Amino acid sequence: MKRLSFLLLPLFLSAGTYSGIEFTEVEENTTLYLVNYGSFIDINDILRDSTVTNNILDERFSLRPDGFTSISQLDNVSGVNRKKLWNLKQSSHIFDTRQYVNDLGLTFPQYHFLMALSGLLLGFLFLFSVVLHITLQRSR
Repeated sequence: MKRLSFLLLPLFLSAGTYSGIEFTEVEENTTLYLVNYGSFIDINDILRDSTVTNNILDERFSLRPDGFTSISQLDNVSGVNRKKLWNLKQSSHIFDTRQYVNDLGLTFPQYHFLMALSGLLLGFLFLFSVVLHITLQRSR
């Protein structure tokens, strides 16, 4: 088991450094989720600067349908400096992702549950088809 933990360790190490601030993979993803799905009030409560918040939202809407896909895109937005990026990073973990719905009307946890369930069902379907194929080959 210890050997497997070393394989998973890189997932939690630094994913990148932007404006001198190191982000882990989790911090990067939660920050991107915040700026892609957060409302004006959510982001402005963190940044305390309505001009920068508007710049982030304008850039987010210009990058549709995907929005921000990396912190470097966020770092390039006018007015986003080291301090604002640090504030977003530090506050992104308290952003409640359960209250926002996507285009399908699903919340973040519901969507990921359905994706995991779909993958599991496809795996069982594949396994069933292999077993059925082997059974039919042996019966001939």
